[in-house]
Amino acid sequence: MSVDRSPKIRRLSLTHLGRGSLLGLAFAMVFSGQPAQAGTYKMYTCNVPGHSTAIPTVGPWTWELDGLNTLKIDDCATGRTFGIGLNVRKMAAFTHAQLALRRPASGPLSRIGIVRYKTWLVAELSGSGAPAFVDAGGAFGPSGGSNSDDAPWVSPLLPQNNASVLVRLTCTTGAAYCYFDSATPLRARGIEVELYEEAPPTGAIDAGTLLAEGVQSGNRSLSYSAADEESGVRRVDALLGDTMVAHDDLGTDPRVCSWTGFSACHGTRSGDFRINTATVPDGQYDLTLRVEDAAGNRRIIKGPTVRVGNGPETPGSLNGGNASDDAKLSVRFARSGRASLTTKLGRRIVVRGRLLTRDRRPVTHAKIDVAEVPAGSSATVERGTSHTDTKGRFRYVIARARSSEAVKVSYRARFGDPNPAAAKKLRLSVRASASLRVSLRGVLVRYSGRVVTRPVPAGGKLILMQGRAQGGAWQTFATRRTERSGRFVGSYRLRVHRPGVHLQFRVRIPPERGYPFAVGTGRSITKVVR
Repeated sequence: MSVDRSPKIRRLSLTHLGRGSLLGLAFAMVFSGQPAQAGTYKMYTCNVPGHSTAIPTVGPWTWELDGLNTLKIDDCATGRTFGIGLNVRKMAAFTHAQLALRRPASGPLSRIGIVRYKTWLVAELSGSGAPAFVDAGGAFGPSGGSNSDDAPWVSPLLPQNNASVLVRLTCTTGAAYCYFDSATPLRARGIEVELYEEAPPTGAIDAGTLLAEGVQSGNRSLSYSAADEESGVRRVDALLGDTMVAHDDLGTDPRVCSWTGFSACHGTRSGDFRINTATVPDGQYDLTLRVEDAAGNRRIIKGPTVRVGNGPETPGSLNGGNASDDAKLSVRFARSGRASLTTKLGRRIVVRGRLLTRDRRPVTHAKIDVAEVPAGSSATVERGTSHTDTKGRFRYVIARARSSEAVKVSYRARFGDPNPAAAKKLRLSVRASASLRVSLRGVLVRYSGRVVTRPVPAGGKLILMQGRAQGGAWQTFATRRTERSGRFVGSYRLRVHRPGVHLQFRVRIPPERGYPFAVGTGRSITKVVR
């Protein structure tokens, strides 16, 4: 390419960094991978048209100067520009200076990608000694120009893991210097950057009167904490069932979300909600906390079941819309889909049901009573209540399966009725469980443990110690009763000593009168004969 050293300005086409031009402004980018799909948010630098920033700032943008003729411009805080100036209005050949946005090399912010940006530039490139033209930052002519507020230059989509972008002023002339008419050849009024991150935030339900036992009514409190190491915490919602009952929208608070850095919002947030329980109809609801970061990534934190009761229950008044003395009640365990379920100790159990009239209309917003009859007992213990929705459906959660029992679900057409209009009974069986420790030295087996499903009968609980060669059938080698506390200990001598053989041991807890648990076995323990 020939060099025109006359004062006349000739149009030359600039492309991205590395393609070469005599004088100009270039954007250095690395293209690979796929464009951003989700999890994006904005960073506003300096004075972006149409966006109000409390204190305009250049944020994480930095200057990388040539060390000779270029200098830093930063007038953002006064509502103006930032960019690159010249101390003697010239640049040496084959030198450059640039504005750089680079994500941190390590830590949580190193996972953020720079996927797109818009620029509002002012380029004053007229001069002598070398032609000048910019076609990347806004199609400026040889003498420069600027982007209008409604027509910024928009970059293509970059890969989600793109680590940096550069706005470069460069001189690649065959002459000794590029001369400028302006001492401020490159200024940016504003740059809007689109960032990407996909890590969901974290959160916790900490405390509050909404978590108390029993029926909740009126106003209740709820405390939470949330964190996000990348884009920051933007919003926190509290929900009862599918209804949002409180929220903390931080995105519009410039004290919390400035949108001027890689972290658009603060990384941690804690707060207190005041929740009006009358926002939802009386009934039983799952409490959840929904945390959202600035990029739109969400985390759902499950809380306890909350029972809400604000409405009057006057004796004789109808229980629900379409209340009926001839209602039809259907109930099942969610896990099995049947009226019976065998499960482990402590497991969360969900009961689902529906209440309809004989002509299959839903009985809406009706109170459903749930009671239990422990195995081996005839006494009924009230457990709680649920309420039907607009389709007559209801849900009840047993937080922890404690022992085998009958679960009774009933509906009374009028509050205070002595007998239910519809009732169903479910059978919940909880497996017995025990801990076990085993040692094997030669042919002597020593074992000990404790039955953990209690109460243990007054005379102790019968247990069976079983063993087998790995892969064989289980055989009982000892039968004994535990202490009143459920503890047991014993020993057994192997009939044959066969070094290298793998033996497995377990404890089996059979059903027994007065012991409200189904047959169960503890985990097996493997020992090698030495």
